[in-house]
Amino acid sequence: MKYTKLACGLALLGAAAFTAQAQYTITTLDVPGNPYTTPHGISGNNIAGITSDAFLNQSGFIYNGSSYTLLTCPLGDYTSIFGISGNSVVGTYVDATDGYATKGFIYDGTTYTTLDIPGSTSSGPLGISADGIVGYYNTADGNQHGFLMAQAVPEPSTLALAGLGGLALLRYRRRK
Repeated sequence: MKYTKLACGLALLGAAAFTAQAQYTITTLDVPGNPYTTPHGISGNNIAGITSDAFLNQSGFIYNGSSYTLLTCPLGDYTSIFGISGNSVVGTYVDATDGYATKGFIYDGTTYTTLDIPGSTSSGPLGISADGIVGYYNTADGNQHGFLMAQAVPEPSTLALAGLGGLALLRYRRRK
């Protein structure tokens, strides 16, 4: 009797797993002409990742649902994109002028900016959102550390001083 209940329970679990799979559509993503495509991030309809041609020349890509845009960071070689948020992407490149160190970058649709972590020998941002950037960096002692790079939020006392300054300015203008 116990085996019958167990078999019915397993059958129900199998049916639930099959139903969950049936709710998704799988779309193959292949950068045209390149045998290697690896997506890493998604934001809205945009997907970002890494692609390589048959000679292993690597670049990043953004796919907007209908076309691919290849991105090659002008700061170095072997561009990899790991995260996307809106029009901004984060990733890595290899800097041949710095002992082939891996460096992080952010690209805002117009400008590539290196993300250097103070004291690091290499770094790699892996994700980006409105809240910040997450990734890793390595230090000379061989350790790897995670990081969160977020916008500095003013302390309440700073905001209060700014508010008082604004009120004083308004009062001064009214007296004139």
